[in-house]
Amino acid sequence: MDVRVGELNSLAVSLCVGLVAASGQAGAAPLLYDCAFEQIGSRGGGWIGEKVLLVHNPDDGSVEVFDPLIRHFVGSPIQGQEGKETGRRIQFNWKIHAKGLGNQSPVMNYTLTVFKDTKAAQISVEPAGYDNIWTGSGSCKTG
Repeated sequence: MDVRVGELNSLAVSLCVGLVAASGQAGAAPLLYDCAFEQIGSRGGGWIGEKVLLVHNPDDGSVEVFDPLIRHFVGSPIQGQEGKETGRRIQFNWKIHAKGLGNQSPVMNYTLTVFKDTKAAQISVEPAGYDNIWTGSGSCKTG
C-alpha cells in the first residue's frame, strides 16, 4: 500500500484542530497519538500499518483514527472508541470493513494499547469470525 506519511500528518493536524473547534469548551485538549509500528516480515498479515494516527478527546471520549489501511478501504478517518484505561495504559478500539477483496469483505477489529509512561504501543488485529490474531509493537509520540 502506498503510504504517504506527510498526508497522514497533515490530516492528523486537521483532526486535532477540528476536534478543538468542535468541543468549544474549556477542558483537556484533544491528544494526538502518532504511532509507528515496525514491519517485520509477514507479522500482522499486512493488516498492521506502519503508522497509525489517533486523536482522542478525553472530555467527551471521542476517538478518530487514520492509517494507510483506513485510507485504502474507507478514504477518510473513522471513529473509534475508548477502551480500558488504567493508571499505566489506555486502549482504543476500531473496526475496518475491508470491502473489495473479491468475494470476502472481512471486518477487522483493532485494539491499540499505549503505555502512558513510556509511550510504548502494542496493536492487535483480529478478523471477525476467525481465530487469527496479529500483533505488532511500536511507540507513539503524543502532542
